[in-house]
Amino acid sequence: MRLATIIPVALAAAPAIVSGAGTLGFALGDKKADRTRKFTADYAADFATLGSLSKLVRIYAASDCNTAAQILPAAEAAGFQVVLGIWWVFLSYYFLESIAAC
Repeated sequence: MRLATIIPVALAAAPAIVSGAGTLGFALGDKKADRTRKFTADYAADFATLGSLSKLVRIYAASDCNTAAQILPAAEAAGFQVVLGIWWVFLSYYFLESIAAC
C-alpha cells in the first residue's frame, strides 16, 4: 500500500480505536517478576499504576496461590472490576493446587 492510501484509512479507523478507551482492560499475573506470589499490596500497586488507563483487569487463575482472596480487596479499594479465570477441574486437581507451594 502506498502512504497516500494508508493515512486516510488510519484516520478513518481512529474513532473506532479511541472509542474503546476506558472499556479495555489488562491481564494481570499472580506472580511478581522474581516469580514469587503477589499479595494484596502488590495488586494495589498494580492498580495505582493502571488506574489512569482502565478500571478493568483479568486474572487467569482465581485459586492459584489464593489469587482471588488477594486481588479482590485491592480491586474494591481502587474501584476496579476483576474478571476471574475460573476453570472446571477435577476435585483432585483443585486439592493438589491448593496445597502446592506458592
